[in-house]
Amino acid sequence: MVVFTCNNCGETLQKPKVAKHYEFRCHTAPFLTCVDCLKDFRGDQYIAHTKCISEAERYGGKDYVPKAGANKGERKQQEWINTVNNILNNETNLSKTERNFLNLLSKHENIPRKKVKFLNFVKSAIGHKIPSAVVDSVWNKIETAYKNNIQDINSEKQQKENGKMSEKINNVQDTNIHQENNVIENQNNENIDRENQNEDQDKNKLNNSENGIDTINNDTINNAKKKKLKKRKISETMQEQVEEFVKKKNKQDVEFTKESVSKKKNKDIAIEKLNEIKKNKNTLESSVNQCDNIIEKTTFNWKSVILDIVKNKGEISLKKLQKKVISQYMNSCSNISYEKACSKFNKKLKKISEIIISDEKVTLI
Repeated sequence: MVVFTCNNCGETLQKPKVAKHYEFRCHTAPFLTCVDCLKDFRGDQYIAHTKCISEAERYGGKDYVPKAGANKGERKQQEWINTVNNILNNETNLSKTERNFLNLLSKHENIPRKKVKFLNFVKSAIGHKIPSAVVDSVWNKIETAYKNNIQDINSEKQQKENGKMSEKINNVQDTNIHQENNVIENQNNENIDRENQNEDQDKNKLNNSENGIDTINNDTINNAKKKKLKKRKISETMQEQVEEFVKKKNKQDVEFTKESVSKKKNKDIAIEKLNEIKKNKNTLESSVNQCDNIIEKTTFNWKSVILDIVKNKGEISLKKLQKKVISQYMNSCSNISYEKACSKFNKKLKKISEIIISDEKVTLI
């Protein structure tokens, strides 16, 4: 909430208390300054000053950048106030009383976002001037409008995330296709170069035969043509194999991205299950401890055992009494240390009022 200081009397005032301060104390020359931003406001100019900078913005310097998750409560409150103003400006199905009530609400900045607090706020700020039916109808309209705005914001976020995922998948596919097309082009160029070299060699051989250097028959020419056909067929099969490889790789990439998304979901589910198992273990351990305490109480009665031993002996030293009682207790209860048994004996002995302890000897009263 915005806080001001009165320059006439020096009093610090919150925004809702400024009007009363002008009426009853400082009538002439009203002049205020904001505590946070140190701006001056004369007369009714303070009404437009609804929001001010925070301490981090004020003392953070020129290069201050707010954190991503900072001021969540202020954002929610600002969205809530914006819904009230949007209902006032856009909705036409409002009665006169509802519109007047919304006009009064829009002047306040601290409108609660829960129904019980909202009703208490209306009673304290506005009073009982407005009927409860009008208040309920206005609350329902504000709440539905606010929920619709939140749903729209969440849907936009999901669409953006889905768009980013599809862009990543498309980029991966494009890079793979581009690389494999380059491989195909290089292979085709190599095959063309080889064919050209073979053609040049064949032409040289034919020219040499015409000049009388070599005598080549028609069979050699036919063999050269067959070799060219075989090479072309091999290059075509290579291209088909590369294209099939490209298609398979794209499918694998898409499946990999889907599996990665599903693995993240499975990890979250596994973490939740582990937390549930830990909670169940803690509850079981506490229940076991409770059961042990109950068993101890039901099986061994400290008071009766101590009184029986003292009655039989009449007078007994404290050490002997402790040994006898603890030996009986250790026999009746297992998995208990001697030190714990001694501490329990001392506690129980103090509570018994039928016994007197003097000079480390125990006797009955």
